[in-house]
Amino acid sequence: HLKKLEKEYHGNDKIVFMSVSCDNVKSYDKWKNMVTEQELGGVQLFGGATVGQQLMTPYKIGGIPRFMLIDKHGNIVSDNAPRPSSADIRPLIDFTINK
Repeated sequence: HLKKLEKEYHGNDKIVFMSVSCDNVKSYDKWKNMVTEQELGGVQLFGGATVGQQLMTPYKIGGIPRFMLIDKHGNIVSDNAPRPSSADIRPLIDFTINK
C-alpha cells in the first residue's frame, strides 16, 4: 500500500516519503538488499542504534511500522498517521500539502 501511495504522489514536490529503519547495525546489508529487491521508493534511511534515542523514545514509538505526517515547515501534523492502506490517509495528505 505504501508503494501505491508513493506512486500516486510521485512527481509532487510538496511531499517526500521517508522511511527510517531501526534495525540493528548487524542487519544493515540485509536491510539494504531488501530496499533494492522490494524497489522501495522515497527516501530510505538506516538509523541503526541511534533511532531509539533520537526518534522512537521522544515520539513514544512502541511498535513498527509507525506512520507520521510532517508538513513542509517541520510541524507534526500527525505523530500516528493512518496507515497507507487506510482511506483516511489521502485526505490528510492532500490537506497538508495544499495548506
